[in-house]
Amino acid sequence: DMGACHILFIPAQQQDRLEEIRRQLGDKRVLTIGDAEGLGRRGVGINFVLVDGQLKFEMNRATIEQKGLLVSSQLLKLAILVDGNNK
Repeated sequence: DMGACHILFIPAQQQDRLEEIRRQLGDKRVLTIGDAEGLGRRGVGINFVLVDGQLKFEMNRATIEQKGLLVSSQLLKLAILVDGNNK
């Protein structure tokens, strides 16, 4: 039951199920985290990416705010901010 969790990790192998997962979560306050190219722009809250051989993270602020989650300003300073589908 995904609705009982607070954080949901979506591995690259499951990225094809992203829309199904988002439908199942609905408006529940769940932070989604991924590790595949483009997941941040597709509406995942935080997405880990490699940039020039270094691990960094993208943050889809609109998705996070839509879920009613709060983000530290310090964390926002470290993130690569992305826009994308946050429906």
